[in-house]
Amino acid sequence: MEQKTRHLLFTLLTALLFLFGVGLYATSLLHPYVPAYLSANIPFLALALGLILSHSVLLKEPLIDLVTETKAWSRPLALSSGLSYLAVLALFSALGAIRHPHDYHVFHTPLWKRIGFIAMALVITPIQTTGEEIVFRIIPLKLMKKIQSKTIRALATTLIITLVHLANREVAYSRTHLAVLLSYALFGFIPSYIAVRSDRYEFPLAIHAANNLFVVLICNYEHSSLPSLPLFFSTRPVGTWMDFIQLAVALGVAALIVSTSRRND
Repeated sequence: MEQKTRHLLFTLLTALLFLFGVGLYATSLLHPYVPAYLSANIPFLALALGLILSHSVLLKEPLIDLVTETKAWSRPLALSSGLSYLAVLALFSALGAIRHPHDYHVFHTPLWKRIGFIAMALVITPIQTTGEEIVFRIIPLKLMKKIQSKTIRALATTLIITLVHLANREVAYSRTHLAVLLSYALFGFIPSYIAVRSDRYEFPLAIHAANNLFVVLICNYEHSSLPSLPLFFSTRPVGTWMDFIQLAVALGVAALIVSTSRRND
Protein backbone atom coordinates (compact mmCIF):
# COMPACT_ATOMS: atom_id res chain seq x y z
CA MET A 1 0.00 0.00 0.00
CA GLU A 2 1.53 3.33 -1.04
CA GLN A 3 2.34 5.93 1.59
CA LYS A 4 -0.33 8.43 0.51
CA THR A 5 -3.07 5.81 0.85
CA ARG A 6 -1.79 4.77 4.28
CA HIS A 7 -1.76 8.37 5.43
CA LEU A 8 -5.30 8.97 4.18
CA LEU A 9 -6.58 5.84 5.91
CA PHE A 10 -4.86 6.81 9.15
CA THR A 11 -6.37 10.29 9.00
CA LEU A 12 -9.82 8.89 8.16
CA LEU A 13 -9.83 6.32 10.97
CA THR A 14 -8.52 8.80 13.54
CA ALA A 15 -11.15 11.38 12.57
CA LEU A 16 -13.94 8.78 12.80
CA LEU A 17 -12.67 7.70 16.23
CA PHE A 18 -12.77 11.28 17.44
CA LEU A 19 -16.21 11.88 15.87
CA PHE A 20 -18.01 8.80 17.19
CA GLY A 21 -15.88 8.23 20.29
CA VAL A 22 -14.55 11.42 21.82
CA GLY A 23 -17.23 13.62 20.25
CA LEU A 24 -20.27 11.65 21.35
CA TYR A 25 -18.83 11.11 24.83
CA ALA A 26 -18.09 14.82 25.21
CA THR A 27 -21.61 15.62 24.02
CA SER A 28 -23.15 13.35 26.66
CA LEU A 29 -21.14 15.14 29.34
CA LEU A 30 -21.63 18.73 28.18
CA HIS A 31 -25.15 18.57 26.71
CA PRO A 32 -26.94 19.88 29.84
CA TYR A 33 -24.57 22.85 30.17
CA VAL A 34 -24.18 24.26 26.66
CA PRO A 35 -26.61 25.74 24.08
CA ALA A 36 -28.32 23.31 21.70
CA TYR A 37 -26.35 24.63 18.70
CA LEU A 38 -23.02 24.02 20.41
CA SER A 39 -24.11 20.63 21.70
CA ALA A 40 -25.04 19.51 18.17
CA ASN A 41 -21.60 20.54 16.93
CA ILE A 42 -19.39 19.07 19.66
CA PRO A 43 -18.83 15.81 17.72
CA PHE A 44 -17.69 17.79 14.68
CA LEU A 45 -15.33 19.91 16.74
CA ALA A 46 -13.89 16.61 17.99
CA LEU A 47 -13.68 15.43 14.36
CA ALA A 48 -11.73 18.58 13.46
CA LEU A 49 -9.39 17.93 16.38
CA GLY A 50 -8.86 14.39 15.12
CA LEU A 51 -7.99 15.68 11.63
CA ILE A 52 -5.50 18.17 13.03
CA LEU A 53 -3.93 15.64 15.38
CA SER A 54 -3.60 12.88 12.79
CA HIS A 55 -2.70 14.84 9.66
CA SER A 56 -0.84 17.90 10.92
CA VAL A 57 0.70 16.77 14.22
CA LEU A 58 1.45 13.09 13.69
CA LEU A 59 1.87 12.90 9.91
CA LYS A 60 3.27 16.46 9.73
CA GLU A 61 1.40 17.22 6.52
CA PRO A 62 -0.47 20.48 5.71
CA LEU A 63 -4.23 20.34 6.29
CA ILE A 64 -4.78 22.09 2.96
CA ASP A 65 -3.59 18.89 1.26
CA LEU A 66 -6.80 17.22 2.40
CA VAL A 67 -8.99 19.63 0.42
CA THR A 68 -6.91 19.91 -2.73
CA GLU A 69 -6.07 17.41 -5.44
CA THR A 70 -3.77 18.41 -8.29
CA LYS A 71 -4.55 22.15 -8.27
CA ALA A 72 -4.16 24.98 -5.77
CA TRP A 73 -7.15 26.11 -3.73
CA SER A 74 -9.26 28.73 -5.54
CA ARG A 75 -11.06 31.21 -3.30
CA PRO A 76 -13.03 32.79 -6.20
CA LEU A 77 -14.32 29.36 -7.20
CA ALA A 78 -15.42 28.62 -3.63
CA LEU A 79 -17.10 32.01 -3.28
CA SER A 80 -18.98 31.79 -6.58
CA SER A 81 -20.16 28.28 -5.68
CA GLY A 82 -21.40 29.20 -2.23
CA LEU A 83 -22.93 32.57 -3.08
CA SER A 84 -24.85 31.31 -6.11
CA TYR A 85 -26.21 28.42 -4.04
CA LEU A 86 -27.21 30.83 -1.26
CA ALA A 87 -28.98 33.10 -3.75
CA VAL A 88 -31.23 30.26 -4.92
CA LEU A 89 -32.07 29.22 -1.35
CA ALA A 90 -32.93 32.84 -0.51
CA LEU A 91 -35.14 33.14 -3.60
CA PHE A 92 -37.07 29.94 -2.84
CA SER A 93 -37.51 30.99 0.81
CA ALA A 94 -38.80 34.42 -0.23
CA LEU A 95 -41.27 32.85 -2.65
CA GLY A 96 -42.38 30.41 0.03
CA ALA A 97 -42.95 33.25 2.49
CA ILE A 98 -45.01 35.13 -0.10
CA ARG A 99 -47.17 32.08 -0.86
CA HIS A 100 -47.48 30.86 2.74
CA PRO A 101 -46.91 33.90 4.99
CA HIS A 102 -48.39 32.20 8.06
CA ASP A 103 -45.70 29.50 7.93
CA TYR A 104 -42.78 31.91 8.26
CA HIS A 105 -42.05 33.78 11.48
CA VAL A 106 -39.47 36.28 12.67
CA PHE A 107 -37.29 34.63 15.30
CA HIS A 108 -37.01 37.14 18.14
CA THR A 109 -33.92 37.16 20.34
CA PRO A 110 -31.92 39.93 22.07
CA LEU A 111 -29.51 41.76 19.74
CA TRP A 112 -26.44 40.99 21.85
CA LYS A 113 -27.33 37.31 21.85
CA ARG A 114 -27.87 37.27 18.07
CA ILE A 115 -24.53 39.00 17.39
CA GLY A 116 -22.72 36.53 19.62
CA PHE A 117 -24.46 33.60 17.94
CA ILE A 118 -23.64 34.86 14.43
CA ALA A 119 -19.96 35.18 15.36
CA MET A 120 -19.95 31.66 16.80
CA ALA A 121 -21.83 30.13 13.84
CA LEU A 122 -19.55 31.74 11.26
CA VAL A 123 -16.65 29.88 12.85
CA ILE A 124 -18.20 26.59 13.97
CA THR A 125 -20.51 25.78 11.05
CA PRO A 126 -17.73 25.88 8.40
CA ILE A 127 -15.63 23.66 10.70
CA GLN A 128 -18.55 21.23 10.93
CA THR A 129 -19.24 21.13 7.19
CA THR A 130 -15.56 20.97 6.20
CA GLY A 131 -14.95 18.09 8.61
CA GLU A 132 -17.93 16.20 7.21
CA GLU A 133 -16.80 16.81 3.65
CA ILE A 134 -13.24 15.66 4.31
CA VAL A 135 -14.25 12.46 6.10
CA PHE A 136 -17.31 11.37 4.14
CA ARG A 137 -16.61 12.72 0.65
CA ILE A 138 -13.07 13.93 -0.03
CA ILE A 139 -10.96 11.20 1.57
CA PRO A 140 -13.15 8.42 0.10
CA LEU A 141 -12.85 10.03 -3.35
CA LYS A 142 -9.08 10.24 -2.95
CA LEU A 143 -8.90 6.62 -1.81
CA MET A 144 -10.83 5.55 -4.92
CA LYS A 145 -8.52 7.47 -7.24
CA LYS A 146 -7.56 4.31 -9.15
CA ILE A 147 -11.16 3.60 -10.13
CA GLN A 148 -11.48 4.79 -13.72
CA SER A 149 -15.22 5.46 -13.70
CA LYS A 150 -15.99 8.91 -12.29
CA THR A 151 -19.64 7.95 -11.97
CA ILE A 152 -18.84 4.95 -9.77
CA ARG A 153 -16.64 7.06 -7.50
CA ALA A 154 -19.36 9.67 -7.18
CA LEU A 155 -22.01 7.01 -6.52
CA ALA A 156 -19.88 5.43 -3.80
CA THR A 157 -19.63 8.70 -1.88
CA THR A 158 -23.32 9.31 -2.52
CA LEU A 159 -24.10 6.09 -0.68
CA ILE A 160 -21.81 7.06 2.20
CA ILE A 161 -23.29 10.54 2.56
CA THR A 162 -26.86 9.25 2.38
CA LEU A 163 -26.25 6.57 4.99
CA VAL A 164 -24.58 8.89 7.52
CA HIS A 165 -27.55 11.27 7.30
CA LEU A 166 -30.21 8.63 8.00
CA ALA A 167 -30.06 9.47 11.71
CA ASN A 168 -31.00 13.10 11.04
CA ARG A 169 -34.30 14.30 12.50
CA GLU A 170 -35.43 15.37 9.04
CA VAL A 171 -35.75 11.71 8.05
CA ALA A 172 -37.96 10.82 11.00
CA TYR A 173 -40.18 13.89 10.60
CA SER A 174 -40.22 14.11 6.80
CA ARG A 175 -43.54 14.27 5.01
CA THR A 176 -42.18 12.03 2.24
CA HIS A 177 -39.29 9.75 3.21
CA LEU A 178 -38.35 9.17 -0.42
CA ALA A 179 -38.05 12.90 -1.06
CA VAL A 180 -35.65 13.47 1.83
CA LEU A 181 -33.58 10.38 0.98
CA LEU A 182 -33.29 11.47 -2.64
CA SER A 183 -32.30 14.94 -1.45
CA TYR A 184 -29.40 13.47 0.53
CA ALA A 185 -28.46 11.33 -2.47
CA LEU A 186 -28.54 14.34 -4.80
CA PHE A 187 -26.45 16.35 -2.33
CA GLY A 188 -24.03 13.44 -2.35
CA PHE A 189 -23.83 12.81 -6.08
CA ILE A 190 -23.75 16.21 -7.81
CA PRO A 191 -20.93 17.79 -5.76
CA SER A 192 -18.97 14.51 -5.83
CA TYR A 193 -19.29 14.18 -9.59
CA ILE A 194 -18.22 17.80 -10.11
CA ALA A 195 -15.26 17.19 -7.81
CA VAL A 196 -14.02 14.10 -9.66
CA ARG A 197 -14.57 15.74 -13.06
CA SER A 198 -12.56 18.82 -12.12
CA ASP A 199 -10.08 17.36 -9.61
CA ARG A 200 -11.17 20.17 -7.28
CA TYR A 201 -13.10 20.23 -4.00
CA GLU A 202 -14.09 23.88 -3.72
CA PHE A 203 -17.61 23.19 -4.98
CA PRO A 204 -18.69 20.57 -2.41
CA LEU A 205 -16.98 22.39 0.45
CA ALA A 206 -18.59 25.74 -0.40
CA ILE A 207 -22.02 24.27 -1.12
CA HIS A 208 -22.17 22.41 2.19
CA ALA A 209 -21.03 25.45 4.19
CA ALA A 210 -23.50 27.72 2.37
CA ASN A 211 -26.38 25.28 2.92
CA ASN A 212 -25.82 24.92 6.65
CA LEU A 213 -25.08 28.61 7.23
CA PHE A 214 -28.35 29.51 5.51
CA VAL A 215 -30.28 27.16 7.79
CA VAL A 216 -28.44 28.22 10.93
CA LEU A 217 -28.41 31.99 10.36
CA ILE A 218 -31.19 32.87 7.91
CA CYS A 219 -34.14 30.46 7.93
CA ASN A 220 -34.38 27.36 10.09
CA TYR A 221 -37.35 25.01 10.40
CA GLU A 222 -39.14 22.63 12.75
CA HIS A 223 -37.41 19.32 13.51
CA SER A 224 -34.08 20.65 12.24
CA SER A 225 -30.89 18.76 13.06
CA LEU A 226 -29.18 22.17 13.27
CA PRO A 227 -30.73 24.04 16.24
CA SER A 228 -29.94 27.74 16.02
CA LEU A 229 -31.03 31.36 16.41
CA PRO A 230 -32.00 32.25 12.81
CA LEU A 231 -33.57 35.44 11.52
CA PHE A 232 -36.67 33.51 10.42
CA PHE A 233 -38.29 30.23 11.37
CA SER A 234 -40.47 28.07 9.13
CA THR A 235 -43.22 25.79 10.35
CA ARG A 236 -43.80 24.27 6.92
CA PRO A 237 -43.47 20.46 6.61
CA VAL A 238 -39.96 19.13 6.01
CA GLY A 239 -38.90 16.43 3.58
CA THR A 240 -41.24 17.42 0.76
CA TRP A 241 -40.82 17.19 -3.00
CA MET A 242 -40.58 20.98 -3.08
CA ASP A 243 -37.50 20.70 -0.86
CA PHE A 244 -36.02 18.28 -3.39
CA ILE A 245 -36.79 20.64 -6.28
CA GLN A 246 -35.25 23.57 -4.40
CA LEU A 247 -32.07 21.59 -3.79
CA ALA A 248 -31.88 20.42 -7.40
CA VAL A 249 -32.27 23.97 -8.72
CA ALA A 250 -29.74 25.38 -6.24
CA LEU A 251 -27.15 22.74 -7.13
CA GLY A 252 -27.83 23.14 -10.84
CA VAL A 253 -27.53 26.94 -10.82
CA ALA A 254 -24.36 26.86 -8.72
CA ALA A 255 -22.81 24.22 -10.98
CA LEU A 256 -23.73 26.19 -14.12
CA ILE A 257 -22.28 29.44 -12.79
CA VAL A 258 -19.06 27.77 -11.67
CA SER A 259 -18.73 25.97 -15.01
CA THR A 260 -19.30 29.21 -16.93
CA SER A 261 -16.82 31.17 -14.84
CA ARG A 262 -14.15 28.48 -15.26
CA ARG A 263 -14.57 28.50 -19.04
CA ASN A 264 -14.17 32.28 -19.07
CA ASP A 265 -10.95 32.21 -17.04
